[in-house]
Amino acid sequence: MKNKNKIITGLVLSVFSLIVFIGSNSVAMAEQSSKLYAYGTDTIAGYSALLSTSKGIANKDVEFKVVKPDGVIVRIPTVTNLQGIAKADLYDYHTRRSGIYQIGAYYKGQPEVTNTTFTVYPDKLSLSKSEISSSKRVAAINDDSVYISVALKDKYGNPMEGHGVNLISSRTADSIRNTAENKLTNQNGVINFEIKSPDQGTSVFSVVDISTGAVLDKRIEIAFMESLEYLDGIGGDFNIIPVAHAQDAGPLSSFEITTNPSEILPNKVSSITVTAKDADGATVENYTGEVHFSVTGENSINVTLPEDYEFEAEDLGQHTFSQVLKFPTEGSYKLTVTDLQSLNDAIDGNEVESTIDIEVGTLFDTPTQSSDNAQNESSAPVLLTPVAGTYSQNVQNITGNALPGANLRIFDNDQEIGNTQATLEGKFNYQTSPLQDGTHEIYVVTVDNEGVVSATSSTISITIDTTAPIVEDAQLTPSGQISAGEVVDVKIISEENLSEAALIVNQDISVLTASATDPAAYIATLQAPENAGEYSIDVLLADELGNESTYQDVATLFVDVAPDENETPDQDQDIPDEDDNEGVEGVENNSSDVFGIPPSDVFGLVSYSSNERVTLVWQEASDDGSIANYKIYFGIDPNSLDQEVMTNDDSTTWYIPGLTNGMEYYFAVTAIDNEGLESEELSEVVSDIPFQLESEAEVEERPDTPIGNVDNEVFLRGAAFEERVPNRNTESGPGLFTLIAGTGIASFAARKLSRKKKK
Repeated sequence: MKNKNKIITGLVLSVFSLIVFIGSNSVAMAEQSSKLYAYGTDTIAGYSALLSTSKGIANKDVEFKVVKPDGVIVRIPTVTNLQGIAKADLYDYHTRRSGIYQIGAYYKGQPEVTNTTFTVYPDKLSLSKSEISSSKRVAAINDDSVYISVALKDKYGNPMEGHGVNLISSRTADSIRNTAENKLTNQNGVINFEIKSPDQGTSVFSVVDISTGAVLDKRIEIAFMESLEYLDGIGGDFNIIPVAHAQDAGPLSSFEITTNPSEILPNKVSSITVTAKDADGATVENYTGEVHFSVTGENSINVTLPEDYEFEAEDLGQHTFSQVLKFPTEGSYKLTVTDLQSLNDAIDGNEVESTIDIEVGTLFDTPTQSSDNAQNESSAPVLLTPVAGTYSQNVQNITGNALPGANLRIFDNDQEIGNTQATLEGKFNYQTSPLQDGTHEIYVVTVDNEGVVSATSSTISITIDTTAPIVEDAQLTPSGQISAGEVVDVKIISEENLSEAALIVNQDISVLTASATDPAAYIATLQAPENAGEYSIDVLLADELGNESTYQDVATLFVDVAPDENETPDQDQDIPDEDDNEGVEGVENNSSDVFGIPPSDVFGLVSYSSNERVTLVWQEASDDGSIANYKIYFGIDPNSLDQEVMTNDDSTTWYIPGLTNGMEYYFAVTAIDNEGLESEELSEVVSDIPFQLESEAEVEERPDTPIGNVDNEVFLRGAAFEERVPNRNTESGPGLFTLIAGTGIASFAARKLSRKKKK
């Protein structure tokens, strides 16, 4: 009995220990599942960064916590998707300071964490924001040293580290010594030079950034004299000699605002001039900030104001906004101009802004202008769109401002293409018929009831380019039959300045690079496949506007296997097919398939948006047999993908047309094999928003090199979602991007990701 009791007691203790073990492990697993790791893609100042988490619990409220280099904390709430992964954008407004950003993510109600970092690199060099200064402005010749300091900055004031700098004097006799140990700018973007001169006179020093070859806007003057002893008794500060006029003014303090004409009338279009001023009223000629207009007063909601504007270096601190200001009714208004950077950085309301009072009088109290020219100028229509540039869309919207109710005629290359009438608010809109490729000079005229022209707008020149690049010629070296593994040079002749070019041979991708000697030639080096046969060469080309085309069978590789490696069968020898063995006793048939196993789940799904469609690319699924095609599920609710479409074949690229621009869609993909079996689970759900970009005119040049890479996805997002790539015109429809799928060609993917700057 005692032994029996011991056995029972032992069993009870064992069961209890097992329960404790399972419980403790459950707690540990729960704790592990509740902990998220956050990741951010490296980016450039002014570009947004993509934030994502490790896999956690699906459909849970999550908050990203980002600590900027200056200690400012940004929190972004979001929700995990069906796979338990949360994603969000850290918009460009928060990434204007370069440096190391700390990031973490946590479920709502959990402790805040920061567990990883990402880097924001400076934007391109700003010639106007970079600085040059000196230890003195007057020095003795020969032994007296002057130290000149150069600080390279981007447009947000971030230091540019690791740049080579040349300091150039206007006098060849001056001695210039770079004092930096590695001859490059330090982590503060600063590099110093020691200057001496054996000759009397004034030297003007200019700064050249070796990395870009650009010359800074600012220069500095140093006066070298034989002796400085007599200056001691004169008094005054002789270490200050004005250099460039841009350095006479201090930092931005206010704006001077003037209107033309000074007397504003209802529904009459006026111009406005904005001048940047320092505290002493001097013009800040090196001002390159961005300004925003606002107005208060009677019926101010209908006032037409200029768009936000970023001053250029050539503006020299003053810019006129021509024929863009209009008040609908008489009354008193307050017009305010605000510097956006100071507004973003302001603490306790220290933003820089200026306001003027505007009295809008009546039409009847104002004398009629005596000058016909002045009258024509004030009543001339103003074109707002299109802006000068090159377009891949051949249908354009011509919009602008004119006198209320004015009859307007639209001209293209001096040929009338249509007419319209301005609204009571003085706005007009006309959509052209499809325009031919080439240059178009567009202007609008105002006519009276008898068709007599009374005023003419300025002329806008645009170029229409909807033609995809073509393959003029394909050359193989060596040509003809080649051996397995042999290296082959391929040259494709097309048009100059292609943005993308690539070859597809035996499902392998090779990027074509522009020839150094022929700008219309693109070359690549291939290695022939190991198996004998004929291999078709396909080509994808894309121009700078995004017009794309694919060409199949532009050339053929004839590959032969050397006789000493593989014995060639006798041509007269009959080689039986596998099917011939069916039913033959003693012959094993290994061609039978294993039925009933569905294909693997699809992974690596990536989306690219364009005009009214989204293109999807994913990794090829595997199966015991073969993949027949893929099924795409999509909709506007990630939890209810209520629409679906089947691809035509096993291509791993497809686009969904007919979508609504500006609406967010969600997508997932499954594979279907040759037995009709479908993947057991959906792929990761991705989302994208179709968009339309009318022009890429005046888009800043951006680096071609991708900045961040997460799970083979390339993200160079931002600095303006108005800087997205133009609409893509495809010739082959779904499957056009097949050559991108499964490859690491970042340059193809990077240009197709959304890049938008938040103003």
